Parts: sequence; C-alpha cells; structure tokens
Amino acid sequence: MVRLACLAVPLFPLAARLRAEPELAREAVAVVEGQGPAARVMAATRPARRAGVRAGSTLAQARATLPGLAARGRDSEAERAAAEALLDVAGRFSPRVEDALPGLVFLEADGLGRRFPGSDGERDLGRALARAAREAGLPASPPPGSPRAWPPRARRARASPRSSPPGARRSSSRACRSRASPPRSRWARP
Repeated sequence: MVRLACLAVPLFPLAARLRAEPELAREAVAVVEGQGPAARVMAATRPARRAGVRAGSTLAQARATLPGLAARGRDSEAERAAAEALLDVAGRFSPRVEDALPGLVFLEADGLGRRFPGSDGERDLGRALARAAREAGLPASPPPGSPRAWPPRARRARASPRSSPPGARRSSSRACRSRASPPRSRWARP
C-alpha cells in the first residue's frame, strides 16, 4: 500500500491573492466571485473574519457588516501560480505528486523514512512541508494523522484516485474542481 502525505492551503483563493499582493494581509479584505449583487465572498482575511465577514455571504451583506471592507475578485493567474508553487514544494520532497484540488496536493511518502527517520518522522515531514510552503508564500499545513483524520475535502479528493503521466491532460472534469485551475499531475505510473 502506498503511503501518501497531504499538503493543504486553507482559503486557497485568498492565499493566492495574498501571495500576489502581500500588502493586503493586514487589511480587511474579501475575495469575491461573481459580479454586482450576485458577488459572493469566497474567503476573507483574519481582520475581516474577526469583524464578522463570512464566506458565502453576498458582498452587500459583508459590507453591511464591515463598511470598510476591500473586495478583490478571484485572480486565476495568481491561483495558477500558487498551485504551481505548491506542486513545486511537494516536488522537493517526492517525485510523485498530484494536485487533487486547488490548494490541495498529495505526494507519495514511501521512501521518505530515510530523510525523516524515527517515531516522529511523519510529524517532521509535515513540519518540513509546511515550512517549505510558507517560504513559498503559502500558509499550507499537512492534515494530521491518517487519511481518516484529513479534512473532508481531502478525503473526497482521494476517493477516486487518478494517475496520469507527467504533462498528460485528463479529459474528465470534476464538479468540485475550479475552472480556474486545470488538472495537473506529476504522478508517474509505476
């Protein structure tokens, strides 16, 4: 059985935007999707969340909660660059990596026991992954424990494993995949 490690970036559209515009990190900012009255908050910075701005609310509701809220649309180019950076981080640890969803990467952990030995090897691997992601400008974290303890998003992504040679495009699309992030994989067939 193949052992997998998972690296997740919470609030990925916001993390990608803040990676592209780091000066926004301390401001009350919401990343929205849609136009006009249909615009919905996808994610918000910590100051905005503390003031009561919630994902899923309309931009009008969010601005009623926090009048000084700055709104930014999703940036597909920033999200694509952040997804590539996350893949590169995972690729430094394992040659077999796959982006399951925007902001969620799996990598094969078999063979990493030599690099991260001992009873705390998996924890050390997780810390090293998170540190490397932070250095790349992404607030990533490995979900703790076994796949059963992973966030529901990660479990759903692994429910139907997919593999393809590097550079190959998959023809199927998944409803949960963002149109802004085309499927990519560096997962080589054994």
